[in-house]
Parts: sequence; C-alpha cells; structure tokens
Amino acid sequence: MDKCISDHKVIVFELPYCKPKLVKRTITCRKKNIDNQALGTDIQRAAEDTKNDYNQNLVDTYKRKLKQLLDIHAPLKTRIVTDRPSAPWMTSHIKELKTERRRAERKWRSTNLCIHKEIYSNLNRKLKNAIETAKKYFYCHEIEECVTSKALYNVANTLSGKGGSSSQGSIPKTIPADQLAERFGNFFIEK
Repeated sequence: MDKCISDHKVIVFELPYCKPKLVKRTITCRKKNIDNQALGTDIQRAAEDTKNDYNQNLVDTYKRKLKQLLDIHAPLKTRIVTDRPSAPWMTSHIKELKTERRRAERKWRSTNLCIHKEIYSNLNRKLKNAIETAKKYFYCHEIEECVTSKALYNVANTLSGKGGSSSQGSIPKTIPADQLAERFGNFFIEK
C-alpha cells in the first residue's frame, strides 16, 4: 500500500500457516485389577468341562474357553490418546523420576501417612532439581551452538517466552488491515 510517507511502502499480508494438529491414536488394554480367586475358580471349572470333552482339538477348545474367561474378567477397553511431543530437554532419567513420583503420590493419597507424604515431597524436589539441571544443560548447549546473532536472539526469545505463536509483539487481528497500516504509517511519521 502506498501511503506517500516516504520511499518505503507498507506491506500487509497473512500467512496461511497454523500449528500442526497433534496425532491421536487408539490403544486397547485390559483391566489391571482382576479378581484372581474368581478367575482361578472359573479356570478350574473350564478345565473340568474340557476333561469330559473328547474332542480332537482339545487345545483349541481350552484356548477358546480361556479367552472367553479373560474377556469376562478383564474386558478389553479402547481409548483414544493424544501423542504429545516431549520437551527437548526431557531425558529417560526424568521420565523415570516422574513415574516414581506419581507412584509415591498415589501411595501417599491412599494411605495418608506422613512418611509417604515425606517420600513424595523428596521425590518432587529431586524431580524439580533434575528438570532444572537438564534445562540448564540443554539451553547452555543451544547457546554454545549459535553461530549467528540471529540464532542467539531466537534462543533468547524462546527463553523469555517471546518465541512461537504466543508472541507478545504480534500484530492485532481485531483491527482491519487498512486501519492497521494507517496506524503504522502515522507512527513512523510522528517518530
């Protein structure tokens, strides 16, 4: 757009780019807490019923009955889960600590004992320190790898929360493009 401000022209455009959608997948699993005593009783009954059956395919019959019992006592459940990309500084050690902390939290919430709360608090502190150390190492490495000042500024913007789609200096979408261009032009004229 030519606003006759100077020899420069204002260019207004929109990029048709959006964040890629997260991948969803379907998983199937069985119930973990099975009543072992009831399952054992049903298996014994199935075994006794199979003894009286003089079928040629005794193994297939037993396998079919066991599958039916498993479907009764631990039915398959299907869920849709979202695969989220992990943080670039995430390590296997941190994942193990998170699992351990979650286990300790469940234990503390089920028993409500002070000792379990203390174990949970210690693991929480240990995980926090491990994440902090991993982040420091990751970003120090990123900064050392910067060859140009532009790359260094990109890392600094990421650290300060200015990088990505939630940028604080983004152009407002509520103002029409021609009015926005006029405001930019007026700003530079006054300056």
